[in-house]
Amino acid sequence: MGNASPLPRKNPPQCHRDFPAHSTLPPVFWDDRLDSYDPYYRRSLIKFDLTALAGQVASIQSATLRFYMNALNGAGTIDLYRVAPANANWVEGTGVATGNNGYGSSTWASKIEGVASWASGTSGMSLSGSDYLPTPVSSMSYGISNHAGDMVDFNLNETAFLQDWIAGDNAGLFLRQADEIVAQNWVSLYSSEAGINYPTASASITLRPSLIVNYTATVPEPSCALLMALGIGCGLMACRRCMR
Repeated sequence: MGNASPLPRKNPPQCHRDFPAHSTLPPVFWDDRLDSYDPYYRRSLIKFDLTALAGQVASIQSATLRFYMNALNGAGTIDLYRVAPANANWVEGTGVATGNNGYGSSTWASKIEGVASWASGTSGMSLSGSDYLPTPVSSMSYGISNHAGDMVDFNLNETAFLQDWIAGDNAGLFLRQADEIVAQNWVSLYSSEAGINYPTASASITLRPSLIVNYTATVPEPSCALLMALGIGCGLMACRRCMR
């Protein structure tokens, strides 16, 4: 009886996927507590749909959240946090209005205007631990060396939660200035509205934010097919390991 050697296992393929923004509030970050021009803090939410990767990812090597600058003033740092599960059902609005007049969507005042408050009960998703998880997953600094049109990256220092996103458990990300004391430090980043709505209706859609995920693809467990043929004076058995 002769035995055929199984086919060697191949290394799992390394893959790269670039996801467009699934939903976002206008990503404009201000630090203008004392400024008479626009005396409000501004923070932002963003979310990406990764469910198309279900069943395809064995492990994630790295992930980068990429933006393009629209305008900026001064210098500062933007921290990126995971949204707390209690605020997972925030709703992207369809308009471009400012203030708290977006009934049925997320606003500064409410998780869902007219329906539900933010988890902490405060405006602006202000409370760490209740509204967003306390440890940033990345940060990005800007300053005088930056200009409109610059590409800026948040390189995620943890990626395990992206597996939850792939499974559909996705609360999104929250961005805010690291220092909200100094007035008039701000940066405006193109959102998923680039090329559609004011103030970036004339911008290229290539300036919209994206999430770049580098991962190892899942390789299914091999299956064996047993082939047996009987002949005069001998038998033959072959076992082949198939990789899909």
